[in-house]
Amino acid sequence: MRHMKQENTIYWICTRRVNGKKCNNAKFSIRKGTFFDNSKLPIQSIIRIIWNFVHHLSAEQCKSYVAISTKTNHTVTEYYADCRAVCNSWIRDSKNTPKLGGFGKVVEMDESYFPGQPKYKRGRRLGTSWEDDEKWTFGLTERDSLDCVLIQVPSSRNRKTLIPIINEHCLGGTLFCSDGWKAYNKLAEHLEL
Repeated sequence: MRHMKQENTIYWICTRRVNGKKCNNAKFSIRKGTFFDNSKLPIQSIIRIIWNFVHHLSAEQCKSYVAISTKTNHTVTEYYADCRAVCNSWIRDSKNTPKLGGFGKVVEMDESYFPGQPKYKRGRRLGTSWEDDEKWTFGLTERDSLDCVLIQVPSSRNRKTLIPIINEHCLGGTLFCSDGWKAYNKLAEHLEL
């Protein structure tokens, strides 16, 4: 394969020959099937937008730095949304979830009730339509690290639910720190680490 630039578009072209004949049906844009597919902006501008997203610049600042000449921030906002979608799918992919702990490392764990009552009965209350089994989250975090795992769990939060999560996300030899919740009693006897 070699690439060819034509009218500000870069193409991959197959240079293979079969029985002395040139393969002409393998010409396609380098954007095909990528994040840059169906975009009219130059790839360099899209990469600059992504750089601005990673560095937390506002859409207005990004538009100015990339020199996009539109009246609104719609183009930048669309690319920012695409960047968030890529990040979201990466985070939700279980292959990217870190294994916590290890010999001598401490992992803290606790469960939290998210759509609780507003503090001092003030402010808006979001999540009022949550089902009972969607309100609890079980969290594991490694001390002295930014690595953590948060999993939505049913309201029962029993040993049968929590032990498989701990087994999946923690390494052997981990020291656990938790509150006195009954599901954590005699934890070492139930783990497969």
